[in-house]
Amino acid sequence: MNVYDFDRTLYPGDVSLDFWRWCLRCHPATWRFLPGQLFFFGLWLAGICGRTNFKSRFFAFLRAVPDVEAEVRAFWAGGAKGPAAWYPPLRRDDDCVISASPGFLVRACPWLPASATVLATEADARTGRIFGRNCREEEKARRFRERFADTPIDRFVSDSLTDAPLAALAARPFLLRRGALVPWSEGACGARRVAAHFLSVRFLRFLFCGGMNVATGVGFSWAFALFLQANLAFVAGYALSHALSYLLNAALTFRARPTLAGYGRYVIAYVPNFLIQNVLVALLHNVLGVAPFLAFLASALLAIPITFLALVFYAFARRGG
Repeated sequence: MNVYDFDRTLYPGDVSLDFWRWCLRCHPATWRFLPGQLFFFGLWLAGICGRTNFKSRFFAFLRAVPDVEAEVRAFWAGGAKGPAAWYPPLRRDDDCVISASPGFLVRACPWLPASATVLATEADARTGRIFGRNCREEEKARRFRERFADTPIDRFVSDSLTDAPLAALAARPFLLRRGALVPWSEGACGARRVAAHFLSVRFLRFLFCGGMNVATGVGFSWAFALFLQANLAFVAGYALSHALSYLLNAALTFRARPTLAGYGRYVIAYVPNFLIQNVLVALLHNVLGVAPFLAFLASALLAIPITFLALVFYAFARRGG
């Protein structure tokens, strides 16, 4: 059996977004849901709203579509993209497609084999309400095992490293890179793996927390600099903002429960950040004569990428793997 991801793998794009844009053109009433969609998108980016809840709110626009089933058929007939060029030669009647997109959209795809198995996020086509879990990451592997037990997977293809749990079940897993299939081990090499972290929503949340950390760190350091030497003021401001930063990152970025041990790892992960910023403050302020405020700000911004990787691979890494 061959197993495939759907969006940006078999389908050259995101079918949910394409169908939404189609409905915006065909049914102007769907525009009234846009403010709510944007609002909950912002909550999701900030880590306040879960992905499943956001998707339910996003697909609420279906309430303004008179006949969703007919609209889905019209979309596939006139607005959807065709299959990726590499898929037709590999197509088999027993293909399995596993997708985070709604099942009512993926199952209606006319160029999938009629006998193909589609495992997807289940949603009410009339209201957009999501039933059960969003079908992504570990949930994809769980759904496959629930449906097929120990049936072996010959070939698995996806465009995303987040599908690693499912790729681990396949004899020949592949990543889609620039329209070509490359072995998973090659596509998930160190450099690509690191780059994927910077292209994630988690990095955006980290940047938000980092922005708050920069603001509090610079603000505290500037306040301390009114009565302390610049380097001492920086240390005091850094320490105070650092504790606040841990709580914010644990809650929003990594969804981890704050603990003393976790804060200990957080402190260790920030050692490179602390050293880099101290050297930069000393260089900019003491050697080049840059004003303390600008020296604090520049050092904080330049240390952001190194700090993020230290948190991902150490401070908030899953224990045991």
